[in-house]
Amino acid sequence: MFQHVSILGMGAAMMLALPTTFATDAQFALTTSGALRLTATGHAEYGALPATHEVPAAFSITLGARSESGALVLMQRVGTVPLAGRYPVSEWSGHDGADFSAIFVAGSPAEPVGVFRGEAGTVTITATRPGRIEGKFRIEARGFLAAAPEKEDVRVTITGTFVALGDRTVASVQEVAPASPL
Repeated sequence: MFQHVSILGMGAAMMLALPTTFATDAQFALTTSGALRLTATGHAEYGALPATHEVPAAFSITLGARSESGALVLMQRVGTVPLAGRYPVSEWSGHDGADFSAIFVAGSPAEPVGVFRGEAGTVTITATRPGRIEGKFRIEARGFLAAAPEKEDVRVTITGTFVALGDRTVASVQEVAPASPL
């Protein structure tokens, strides 16, 4: 079961803990289908999150932290930039370091429409180079709509692409070849 406060709080904390690097080619586009249909575009960034006494070190890609349409946070328990390849999406609890977890907040930070946690799917990193990661994703998620927070089994599918920029010191020093097509 979802705990509304902790999900919203965790999502907000993840979005605030990310780098503030901005550039014109950092971008994402996503669409949702299922119980909620929307399109979101905007700024994409990545970074390493240090370990705390509550949370292990992690790596995150944040799409649309300041978007009025929605934001998606993808996280790995590994604190380094992933190599090009295809990674499974699973719930945060119990997944190994290579899996991505995902949380999607539909709507704006001031007026969220719903919150969804990734349960299955893939994140494909197509290329990495210093300060830049490119990829695509398809995520099956479950959560709730703000209009009916007691109904926690609302399902959506989130698909999209991204070019995320981050701290060059976090990325590997050499470019990694694109992953093979799906």
